[in-house]
Amino acid sequence: MSYPSLPIYPDIITGIPGTIPFDYTALQPVLKTDFASGREVRRQIWSSPRRTIVVYYKRLTYDQAQSFWEFYRSMDGPLTSFVFFFPEQRAYFDESFGTSDGTENIINLPCKGLQTGESFVLRRGNVVLNYPADFTLSLGTGPNGEDQADLDVPGSIGQTYFFSFTGRLKMKGRFEDKPLRFNEEKGLSSDMTVRIIGLQLEIA
Repeated sequence: MSYPSLPIYPDIITGIPGTIPFDYTALQPVLKTDFASGREVRRQIWSSPRRTIVVYYKRLTYDQAQSFWEFYRSMDGPLTSFVFFFPEQRAYFDESFGTSDGTENIINLPCKGLQTGESFVLRRGNVVLNYPADFTLSLGTGPNGEDQADLDVPGSIGQTYFFSFTGRLKMKGRFEDKPLRFNEEKGLSSDMTVRIIGLQLEIA
């Protein structure tokens, strides 16, 4: 099974430096139906919260600002999605990252830099997969540098994968639908704020 790669957002530690910590919000998307009686019905439509990330850039050099602008232009602004890796190693619980198509043997995990010395749990639906009997790990081998799991047996169509781990979270996202502004001053770019809208991950 081949996996397409996505563009990768400039690393805010090793690439174009952003401030850490940055801000993000998380919203659990639901579908709401209102009835004339005043009753409402809500249904969960995402397995994990939808994150919106706010990255702050302060006093970038002119070249750094231009490099970011080139990345923004290559994404056609908010049109094209990309991969964003959270900059710090943290613990995450039950991050959903796609559903089975019944044929997958290797899946892209929602992280890179997985800390194998810490506990990690891979779950498919309600079934916990045992390591290394049910799957093995390949670190950093995914198309975007993410970690991968090699499954002993593929799942059933429609089963959702969840992963609890310590590492750098992988998020699929796009730029928000607003202009990107640069304020240049004597060859430097002053404060710049970038918002990234989270999208659902896929195992491929």
